[in-house]
Amino acid sequence: MKFAILRLTCAFLVASAFLSFCLPSRASEENDLFKAGLDLQKKGKVDQAVSLYLAAVKKNPKHLPSLQSLCHILIVKGNPDRAYAFCTAAASLDSKNAALHNNLGILHTMRNQVDLAIESFKKAIRIAPDYAPPRENLAFLYSRLGIVDAAIEQYEKLAKLAPRSVSHRLAVAKLQLARGERKKAEEALSQALAISPDNMEANLLLADLLAARGDTQGALNLYDRLLRSNPESREAHMGRGKTLLTLKRWREARSEFAWVGSRAPNDLEARQLQLSAEQQVFEHQKRVLFIAIGASAVLIGIIVAFLFKKKGRQKVAETHLARDFGAKLKEPRDAEGTVGFILDYLSEYLECPHNAAFLTDHGRKRLTLSIQNLPARLQRDLPMAVEEVERMLAVKGCRPFTMAQLTRDLVYQFAFPKLRDRLKDLPVQLFVPLAQRGGRGERKLLALLALGTSDPKISKKMFRDIKEKKMPILTELIDVASDALEDLNLYLLSVQDELTRIFNKRAFLDRLTEELKKVEKYHQPCSLLMMDIDHFKDWNDRYGHPQGDIVLRDVAEQIRLSLREGIDILARYGGEEFAAILPATPEDAALSAAERTRERIANYKSGELPEEVTISIGIATYPTHARSDTQLVKLADIALYYSKRHGRNRCTPFSQIPDSERITADDSTVTRRDTSTDSLGRILPALAQAWERIQGEITKAARERYSVSFVAVAPRDDAQQNVPILLQAFKVIQENIRLLDFVVQHRGRYLILVLPEFGAEDVVEPAKELVDLLGKTPMGLHKDTRPFCAGIAVFPDYAIDPDRIVEACVRGLLQAQKGEERVVLVTDQAN
Repeated sequence: MKFAILRLTCAFLVASAFLSFCLPSRASEENDLFKAGLDLQKKGKVDQAVSLYLAAVKKNPKHLPSLQSLCHILIVKGNPDRAYAFCTAAASLDSKNAALHNNLGILHTMRNQVDLAIESFKKAIRIAPDYAPPRENLAFLYSRLGIVDAAIEQYEKLAKLAPRSVSHRLAVAKLQLARGERKKAEEALSQALAISPDNMEANLLLADLLAARGDTQGALNLYDRLLRSNPESREAHMGRGKTLLTLKRWREARSEFAWVGSRAPNDLEARQLQLSAEQQVFEHQKRVLFIAIGASAVLIGIIVAFLFKKKGRQKVAETHLARDFGAKLKEPRDAEGTVGFILDYLSEYLECPHNAAFLTDHGRKRLTLSIQNLPARLQRDLPMAVEEVERMLAVKGCRPFTMAQLTRDLVYQFAFPKLRDRLKDLPVQLFVPLAQRGGRGERKLLALLALGTSDPKISKKMFRDIKEKKMPILTELIDVASDALEDLNLYLLSVQDELTRIFNKRAFLDRLTEELKKVEKYHQPCSLLMMDIDHFKDWNDRYGHPQGDIVLRDVAEQIRLSLREGIDILARYGGEEFAAILPATPEDAALSAAERTRERIANYKSGELPEEVTISIGIATYPTHARSDTQLVKLADIALYYSKRHGRNRCTPFSQIPDSERITADDSTVTRRDTSTDSLGRILPALAQAWERIQGEITKAARERYSVSFVAVAPRDDAQQNVPILLQAFKVIQENIRLLDFVVQHRGRYLILVLPEFGAEDVVEPAKELVDLLGKTPMGLHKDTRPFCAGIAVFPDYAIDPDRIVEACVRGLLQAQKGEERVVLVTDQAN
């Protein structure tokens, strides 16, 4: 019996060995797949390697090498979501792997999860204190977040881990330079150069430091050594040129800047410095010319010809300067940013360290102080006489004028009656008006720049340079700046409310559509605040409309200050009503923002307001409450009027309104009225009344190059058309279109829908769905449903004349009524 058991055991062991030899184990299959993927990855076939790694993970979800490889490759390919899944799976299998936690930190950084990224990097450092990558990533993240001390600490530890590394000491030096600690930065650079004396970046930083502290000769020696090792270094040439400028070695400086300009023709800084050096060389050459006049007439002719050649080069440089200035002005900025750029540019060109900028407010007849870099602060705006300013522009143009001219010239005194008294004790000597140019209408002042210096000698030199050399190019720069500012003002007039300087209703509707598209793309909620000033009509009746305008301006400013700058979107919706779009904001956060806004306005005090002002706010969130832009505005409006009905000076989210009080605006205008006695004109504007709006939409579409569809809708049986049916049809249509769309009535028999941004390929299917919906909806007093049909014509595909387009869509409707088609798109003008 024992021998039988022994024989069976031996047979089992032999069979197991045979099977293990003949059939590869599952683990060996996974490892083979991993090794094959690794070979492909080494050969650069990354996508094929990923497929093999995925196959290995499919066979064994806990195969750690494949998970690690997938994590690394997907990070490099920029796919953080998939990489995160594999990385977390690998980290759960090997929680002590510092490289995995470093990768997790990188993924958190890519997903903007800063706190999680910092924690992952710190965990990797705790696991492997001598492992450099997580420290480098953590130091970089701290630098980006502005946590300079922590970043320096990590870079110093990295320097101890790698004593021969230069990059970490360079990073420490840059951070210390950004914080103004020049001595510490110089010490860190010295340590870096002790390790690598030929490091270009460290040498450049040290040379700049030497030049900044006045050691110009030491800086020049260092730049010369750098250029011997790397003659093509742009930074070394520029640094050497600037140092030579401080030493007044103009010719050598000009050569350095000319070298940079020949390699980079669009380098604006090099051109400006070259122009400055050219001017200094030109002055020196003039002095030499006057000394040599008596020597020889022939020599005089040669020198004069040489000077004309130099002037030609200077003119070319000035032309390039104006062209580059105009290109920079085309970059997107707001009005204040554009004026600030112009002010900085002219101040640098004229060498005026003190300056201020005033924007004009024609409604209030004021110069509004926008920017000031003056030793004493200006606290109030300045009055201006609009008619006298226009007279000044007509007589003097946009030429600069001086403080002396302002003192003795009545044209300037009458235009700016308080300007001289306010600025006479400040270092301001030159004024530059920016105004509309050309055209037959009145010229309007857009902005006024004030520039100057506190050094009388520099001031005299500035005026002499302007008079003798800089006036032509300065005039050209002023013209370019005026054109850019006028274009910006024209754009702002189309999207801004003139009184409050915030978005108008049309711009608000455009931005709301854009933000709701982002919701669908990024899956983040978007909230809307509808705000209304309490008892505003009583305020107007009691204090007058000018005081009401002050209230509107102040309330708009306080709302703007309470919202997130650059994120939230504020608009004047109409009258005393304001709207604010809060992107990526759920209902609870929107309620906090609304309460903050309400409290700020309730606590606001101003000498111009005789009593306190309060507002009521309604809140709705997309897609929590609404599924379209129309519905979102409607629900926020319902919440607003709930706040108004229940005491005012309060905020109400739509979710907190009882069901019994959720009455829509459409219900109040159609459902609760006796539609059998209504005329269509009392609800909907006639085509002629809406013609200005239609013409405006066509003009904008032509300018921005998009299509506009016109859809005529009516029941198929023309004899059954009556007011109640069309009113009920209008209600259904209004609930299913966008805020940008609008409806008018034509001849009391047809509804005309105007759909901006809908082309011929986009409008047919929605039109069919609409007429089907109208056919399925019971129409008021009539129990039977009415089949509807529609005709369509599209701008500019059919025509560019709105009259012809409307006629065409009605003709298509009549064709649909006579035939079997529900919707007819008119494309051939002969139809």
